[in-house]
Amino acid sequence: MNRSLIIRLIDVVLILLFGFLAISDIQMKRQIRLPGPAEDSRQIVPADNVWIFVKIDSAGHFSVLQEAQLLQQTASLDTLRTALLTASGDVYAAGNQPVVIIDPHPEATVQATISVFDICEAERLPKSINMQVDE
Repeated sequence: MNRSLIIRLIDVVLILLFGFLAISDIQMKRQIRLPGPAEDSRQIVPADNVWIFVKIDSAGHFSVLQEAQLLQQTASLDTLRTALLTASGDVYAAGNQPVVIIDPHPEATVQATISVFDICEAERLPKSINMQVDE
């Protein structure tokens, strides 16, 4: 009789052990390697930023300016694209980095701003939007 009682107790203990294992939260710990200094650590000389402004008036016309000099004034997106590519090409040729600043009039349509943004995205030109929000 003693033997059968011990076997039953061992069965109960094993069932409890497997039950606790089944409901416990087992987590695998992983070691994350943080990036170190690159093997090829070349010195990259940062280029000077040159700002190219695209002003959008309330009628949806675009003005391209660089250093307060008017380069192009147009209502056509194709002409705007050509003007931006020409201006940015000149800036790249001088060894600088062009940055297009989109400056919409508060009454300009949002679509005009998005169209200029899309041109910059398609041509891979760095850009920023200068928005003035009236409170």
